[in-house]
Amino acid sequence: MQFWPKIKRRTFSRRNISDFFSSKKDGIISGAADNDPSGIVTYLQVGATTGLSMVWLLAISTPMLIVVEEMSARVAAVTKKGLGQVLAEKYGIKLALFMVLFTMMANIATIGADIAGMGDILAAWFKMEDYQLLFVILMGLICTLFLLRGRYQSITRYLYLLTPVFLAYVVAVFIVGPDWKQVIHDIVLPHTRFNASYVALAVGMLGTTITPFVIFWETTEDVEQKLKIGDIPKSKSGIRFGMIYSNITAMFMIVLSSVVLGVNGGSIETLRQASEVLQPLVGNFAFALFSIGVLGAGFLALPVLASSTAYMLADVFRWKSGLDKQQIDAPSFYSVILLAMIFGVVINIFGISPIQMLVWSQIFVGLVVPFLVLVLTNISNDKKVMGEHVNSWKANTVAYLTIVVLFLADILLVFDWIKK
Repeated sequence: MQFWPKIKRRTFSRRNISDFFSSKKDGIISGAADNDPSGIVTYLQVGATTGLSMVWLLAISTPMLIVVEEMSARVAAVTKKGLGQVLAEKYGIKLALFMVLFTMMANIATIGADIAGMGDILAAWFKMEDYQLLFVILMGLICTLFLLRGRYQSITRYLYLLTPVFLAYVVAVFIVGPDWKQVIHDIVLPHTRFNASYVALAVGMLGTTITPFVIFWETTEDVEQKLKIGDIPKSKSGIRFGMIYSNITAMFMIVLSSVVLGVNGGSIETLRQASEVLQPLVGNFAFALFSIGVLGAGFLALPVLASSTAYMLADVFRWKSGLDKQQIDAPSFYSVILLAMIFGVVINIFGISPIQMLVWSQIFVGLVVPFLVLVLTNISNDKKVMGEHVNSWKANTVAYLTIVVLFLADILLVFDWIKK
C-alpha cells in the first residue's frame, strides 16, 4: 500500500490546470506534512516574538530543502533502497543505528508534540480542557488505527482537500494589509538579535523546515513507488512545487503573526491565542478554521512520522516492512509504529505545555538534522553508491551551504546555553 493515491501520468500535450495539480499532488502533500502542527506553531511563534527578522532564513532554506529532498529521491531511484539500508551498507550498522535512533527520538518528540496540539485543540473545542490527555490518547489511537488497518490511502484522498487551508494565512495577510514597504525592508535588511531565545527559534525553524522524517520518508516513498532514473525529472518537479508551496505559506504565517500578534509584545502561550492570527480573515470563526488546519496537518503528518520511523529501523535490520503487508507478515515493522505512537502519547503525561512541546520538539529536530544532511550529502557524492548520478556542483554548493548553516545555528545555540 502507498500513502498517497497513485498519480495518473499524462502527456504534456494534454496538460491543463487539473493535470498540473494532479501531477504535483505528492509534492503538495509532502509539503503540507512538513508544515505539521509543530511547524505551524513554530512559524507563528517566530513571527510573534521576532517579527520578520527570520524570514531571510526561511527564504534561503527553501533551495536547501529542495536540494536535500532531491538528493533523497535520487538515492532511492539509483539504489532502490531506503536511506536506513544505504546508511548501514556504507557506514556499518553501528553508525547507521546511531543516526537512525537519534532521528527516531526526534520523530517521537514531534509525534508527541503534534498529538498534544491536536488534543489541546479538541479539548478547547468541546470545552473540556481538564480532559486534554483523553483527547491526546484518542488522537493517537485514531492515527494508529489508520496505519494498522490500512485505511490511510483512502483517507489521504480527502486530506488532500485540506492542504489549501494553509492558503488562509496568505489571504489573511492581504486582508490585514501590512505596510508592504516595511515588510520588504525588514525581510531584506533584518534586525537580527543573536541571543539565546532568538537562536533557539532559528534552530527550531530550520528543524521544522528541513525535517529528518521527510528526508527518510522521501527515499521510502520513492522506493515503494519504484521510482526509476528516468522518473527523476518528474520527481524533482513535484518536490520543488511542494516545498516552495510549503515555505511560501510558512512565510505568510510569519508575516501574519508578526502583524497581528507581534504588536502586543509577542509570544504565543496557547493554541487559541495562535488562532487569533486568522481573525482578520474569518472573525469569530478564527479558532474553527485554525482547528481544521492543525487537525488536517496532524492527520497528514502523524502517519508519515510513525511509519517513516518504522521504515528506517526496518531498513537497518532488514526486517520485512511495508504498509501493504499484514501485521503477521511484518511484526517488527508494525511494532515500531505502535511503540512510536505510544511513546508520543506517553510524553504528554508529564504535563508540558502543548505550545512548549510544539516549539521545543522542533528545536531538538534542528539539533539532529545537520548530521543527517551531512551523511546524505556524502552518500550522494559516492560514485560506488550513485554511479554517474552523483551530485552536480550546483547541488553540492547548496548542500554544503546547508550543512554549514545548520551546524552554525546549532553551535550558536549550544554556546548560548553554556553561557547561561
